[in-house]
Amino acid sequence: GRVWGWGGGRLDGDGGRGGIVVSVTSSGGGAGDAGEVGEQPLRAGERVLFLDNKGRRYLQALVPGGELHTHAGPVRHDDLIGQPEGCAVRSTRGAGFLVVRPTLAEVILKMPRGAQVIYPKDLGPILLLADVFPGARVLEAGVGSGALSMTLLRAGASVVGYELREDFANRARSNVVG
Repeated sequence: GRVWGWGGGRLDGDGGRGGIVVSVTSSGGGAGDAGEVGEQPLRAGERVLFLDNKGRRYLQALVPGGELHTHAGPVRHDDLIGQPEGCAVRSTRGAGFLVVRPTLAEVILKMPRGAQVIYPKDLGPILLLADVFPGARVLEAGVGSGALSMTLLRAGASVVGYELREDFANRARSNVVG
């Protein structure tokens, strides 16, 4: 499976600003890559997207004992873990949901954020203009919510990010790993 490695610590010699360095690498391959995703059952800890019949989308990580709570009643995560992607599930009040793995763009648009996020329409041109390729080494100044980090990793780059704000670094770490 895909392995994310996060190392972090304070940067010395940055004028006392207390920046946080986060390095991220991906082992490549594994769940989330095209051609393999639909073949794997849904797993605990994995992000899924619940789609209702009105087109609303709810992004959550599956947690044993957890539930999605909506106006249409709760949906138990335990009923989904081990099921195939694309399965249909009903809430306790009978509302139907389709459960799929989200695309990277859907994760970016729905993920928690504390900083301004770079939107999917801008991430593609950034990769192209920066000539990012598998194996590229990228220094990211300000990791924000982690949207660019996730995109760079998906493209196969190795990323080292520098973030002044610890709350942003923690949120980005959670979004990228989560």
